[in-house]
Amino acid sequence: ILKEDAMVMCTKNSFENGYVNGTLARVIRFNEGFPVVETTEGKEILIKPTSWELMEDGKILATIEQLPLRLAWAITVHKSQGMSLDAAEIDLSKAFVYGQGYVALSRVRSLEGMKIVGMHPNALQVDPKIVAQDKKFHAESESVEDAFNEMDDKEVEEMHKRFVIANGGNFLADDEIELVRKSVSERVKAESTLEVTKKLLLEGEDVRRISSTRSLAETTIWGHVEKLVLGGELTAEQIKHLEPTDIDWVEAKMVLDNAMATHGTEKLKPIYEEAGEKYDYNLVRLARMQFVLEKSDNKDVSENV
Repeated sequence: ILKEDAMVMCTKNSFENGYVNGTLARVIRFNEGFPVVETTEGKEILIKPTSWELMEDGKILATIEQLPLRLAWAITVHKSQGMSLDAAEIDLSKAFVYGQGYVALSRVRSLEGMKIVGMHPNALQVDPKIVAQDKKFHAESESVEDAFNEMDDKEVEEMHKRFVIANGGNFLADDEIELVRKSVSERVKAESTLEVTKKLLLEGEDVRRISSTRSLAETTIWGHVEKLVLGGELTAEQIKHLEPTDIDWVEAKMVLDNAMATHGTEKLKPIYEEAGEKYDYNLVRLARMQFVLEKSDNKDVSENV
């Protein structure tokens, strides 16, 4: 039973009315039989009944109409799934399922609104099956990365086409592509992904930091760096801060340069293997970039002599 001063929680999203599933509020009065609540942010909202429909094969089997509220002095972790809470006092002392702690803590929008009053040793433990599967995904990703490093751009392009077609897509004719290009060019152009990476590089950020900032894989950022270098948009000096500090890079680069002198720079795998598989592919890419830039600089010098 709802009454004035009761703590309540909204159980449905209604952006137009100013509340979402999980909005906390207090009943302050009633208006024509419907509760008026004040949210934790001080906003007053008149809550009216909303309907839920049970459907099967496109047909409505049943309809329920009720106020999208529940009393909110306390709620189980299970019932909180999908909610966004402004604040919560959380007791995980009796958590009994993998991931339960994560579900509870991730409901709260900010650390300021979170208070933990109990913690079980296993509350935040990750399911061993998830850990095992994660290792499997990492291993398979590395295997696929090695395979892609062996492929040239044309092979990758053909794979992309086959993937699009297999998923029901198609390719536009040249005149249709031109229409799309004109449409896009009329819009405000967003800063390209390469330009964002370049900007961060010039600010002195390393690949790991850029990867974290942009929520992109480190291999993707290394790919950006390589494109920028080969496109003449970055100099050797501008990528020097990417050199590793945990190994002797001068020695490593000498080994990798010798490997490139033997096998060329077109493919990474022969260089990687010639160097005894001591340096990961990202370091091989860095050495290749510096190798290409040095050759380019030497060529410019010889032409100006």
